[in-house]
Amino acid sequence: MAFLLNLWTSVILGILYLAFQAFPIIFGEVHSFNMQMTGLTFLGIGLGMVIAIPIGIYVNNGVLARAKARGLAQLPVEDRLILSQFGAILVPLGLYILAFTTYRQVHWIAPIIASIPFGMGMYFVFSSVFTYLVVAYRPIAASAMAANSAMRCGFAAAFPLYVIFSLQKLGTHYSQPLS
Repeated sequence: MAFLLNLWTSVILGILYLAFQAFPIIFGEVHSFNMQMTGLTFLGIGLGMVIAIPIGIYVNNGVLARAKARGLAQLPVEDRLILSQFGAILVPLGLYILAFTTYRQVHWIAPIIASIPFGMGMYFVFSSVFTYLVVAYRPIAASAMAANSAMRCGFAAAFPLYVIFSLQKLGTHYSQPLS
């Protein structure tokens, strides 16, 4: 279970680091943004994370209240992953919308808005998986988190290495190569 959760968070962090390479291509080359404007396009991901914080608090408090209403002294470990179910929907949804809004004729705000659900989903997945790993593997929580961090960092280092070459060959869409 820990390996699969580590793999899941690693792929999501790898996609975030891939976005660090893809956004300058999407906005700099396709939409002709300068470097400062391209840097501001990451505000969509950040805004998604900020929006997710109060939602996460609300959901966690609701889960805790239901556990107390059932007479449980402690929340079941698996209930820590409820937020990740929302993230499992929001991450691919945001990426799907982002993929279809990178056309030159589509307004530049559309991909930024599409990155908001991606940021929300990332927050939900990371916060719930990290909490689950610490609670489920309490005696070896430091090792569980270290394994997660090592795997995430490896994916984050590897994903950006191929995105520039693939986007230059394929373009942001199948019909418009950048080179």
